[in-house]
Amino acid sequence: MQRQAGPSSTHLEMLANATEFASDDEETRAIAFLPEGKTLEAYKQAGNKLRVFMSLGHCSSEEVASSMGFKMGTVAVFHPRQVLVSIPHN
Repeated sequence: MQRQAGPSSTHLEMLANATEFASDDEETRAIAFLPEGKTLEAYKQAGNKLRVFMSLGHCSSEEVASSMGFKMGTVAVFHPRQVLVSIPHN
């Protein structure tokens, strides 16, 4: 219920905020690297339904995006380690 109370997406202004948000090891998280505008608003609207499944963040700083290895216009999904599974190929 706590997730429904706040905004659908957390604004991540600085590199430290974005890396801390992405490194959470308890749940899946997504960060949208989008400039302010219609695309970001559409992401936030979709976030109203998606936040039940994951935490969402957004960043409009091109500097932060490139420091994390992403281009603007990218939505990056970060999974916790316990979800990542290696299946051997035979």
